[in-house]
Amino acid sequence: MGKSNNSMLFSVCMLLFIPISTLVSVESTLVDPATILKKADKTRTVSGSMKIDVTIEVYKDNQLSNSENFEVFAKGDDKTLIKSYNDDKVQRLILSVKNNMWVYYPNTRKPLRISPLQRMMGQVSNADITRINFSGDYTPELLRTEAAEGRECYVLQLKLKGEANQTYPKIVYWVAKENFQPVKADFYLISGKRLKSAYYEKYKDGVLYKTRIESALRKDQYSLIYYNKMTSEQVPDIYFNKNYISRLIK
Repeated sequence: MGKSNNSMLFSVCMLLFIPISTLVSVESTLVDPATILKKADKTRTVSGSMKIDVTIEVYKDNQLSNSENFEVFAKGDDKTLIKSYNDDKVQRLILSVKNNMWVYYPNTRKPLRISPLQRMMGQVSNADITRINFSGDYTPELLRTEAAEGRECYVLQLKLKGEANQTYPKIVYWVAKENFQPVKADFYLISGKRLKSAYYEKYKDGVLYKTRIESALRKDQYSLIYYNKMTSEQVPDIYFNKNYISRLIK
């Protein structure tokens, strides 16, 4: 056997004894977690200024208990206005600008400050609709690769950036390796306790259409978010002024 063959045999033998953790760390150096996160964000939104028609259904004991329709206007990564309505009548407005959030009701004189983690309805919090792009609020770390929901995934740990201190402190995020579509996410409280999980169940034309958000305590209590229509639209800057939004409810 020649010297080159001996060298090849030695390399193969050494590879067999490399720990799995070492192989994962090698992949971590080859794949940029920030790139994975940004590509995943693109499958959840259209770029720039946009309007999204959203329906949320709330299930208790696996039975539909409530539903509501929303118009979501977004501009960039940190400006969102949500208009809630039933039977074409506006119920409330929720405005998010950077780390500040307000709600306005028809019977109030001015917007009220609220928390992004406050429940909007069912298992859906305000942040689940207003903070669509994770890359603006979180620093990602690639933990490993594994199968989830029948797909091979990158598993990212997302740690909250210091300036975005009102959303989930930590998220574990599964992103499909083949096309960077989000597959699943676990959301944690500051105590380290898992609050809930999101399953990104259906896509249309490569963009997210349906999400299931499930309680960590009871799997028969969950909410479905349908992104019925997502279009690029020039949203006026005045929509994101809390002193103006009361005019939008009339």
